[in-house]
Amino acid sequence: MSNKTDYLEAAQLNWMRGTTYPAAPSSVYLALFTGSASEDGVTTIPEIPTSLGYQRQLVTFSAVTQSAGVGVISSSNGQSFGPASSSWGSVSHIGLFDASSGGNMLYFNSSSVAQNVSAGDRAIFNTGSIIVRER
Repeated sequence: MSNKTDYLEAAQLNWMRGTTYPAAPSSVYLALFTGSASEDGVTTIPEIPTSLGYQRQLVTFSAVTQSAGVGVISSSNGQSFGPASSSWGSVSHIGLFDASSGGNMLYFNSSSVAQNVSAGDRAIFNTGSIIVRER
């Protein structure tokens, strides 16, 4: 996941300028979408509604590693969404947020594998499957 939102880009650039940088999030949450977000953190396809048995899931990350000039962290826990009370459709995109609801989107990307979530199903992300890269 290397698509950074405008919110996070501005925060990092303001830090470089010596101005206020937001406090590190106390937790980071994985969100699911059936379409892509954009850099401004807005998606024309809304996040899966909580009324369908969905809620964002906590993600914890490994220590930063460096490889060929790229910093990498990966999820050190798995995420299980649902069970869905009704179809969520094809979950094809993911986002990382600084809050369990609302908050600021930090990163977004397509999921490596779209998951079709029908009533009674769960969307599962295994340990290590959420990866953030920074150049």
